[in-house]
Amino acid sequence: MNAAELIYEDRTGALWVGTAAGVVRRPPGGQRFELVTHRIVRAFSEDADGQIWIADATAGLRRLGPDGTEWPAQTSPQRLLIHKRTPYA
Repeated sequence: MNAAELIYEDRTGALWVGTAAGVVRRPPGGQRFELVTHRIVRAFSEDADGQIWIADATAGLRRLGPDGTEWPAQTSPQRLLIHKRTPYA
């Protein structure tokens, strides 16, 4: 395995590790890491449904299921939920 650049532990205890060769995942209680994607990741996040979101270095925002299943890239602003902040008076 390449050197870890990012490490994220999700709510189930799975470890997600971003390396120069892609993302690997160790299931909760698991002993081995499995390759999830070859994409270079800049950030991990988790939503309320337990989906893992990765900021991909080349294709934008991607969603991964809790088991590592990859969904299509979310690159269109119309497909992203953006929250506007209300300025304080």
